[in-house]
Amino acid sequence: MQQWSFMCGNQTVFNQFSFTCSNYDEAVPCGSSGEFFYLNGNLRAGPGVFFHNEQDVAKAASLIPGRSAQPNLPPVAPPPVGVRPPFRG
Repeated sequence: MQQWSFMCGNQTVFNQFSFTCSNYDEAVPCGSSGEFFYLNGNLRAGPGVFFHNEQDVAKAASLIPGRSAQPNLPPVAPPPVGVRPPFRG
């Protein structure tokens, strides 16, 4: 089993849903983070596999204060294999 440690800056917490450091009011509450541990397995799922599904997003939105699910958004397609996105410097 691998372990990854994160250090977040002042006034931020690790958000188990997005795997980023977020403001407290934009993150899954620490007490609920265990409900998203299964997402760790998605890190190695490979290309073409979405990291979150609609149920994951709705679940996180219900736990994050001030957030609500955004229904009817089209999924974002992964980039084509072997095609490099244009530079947008």
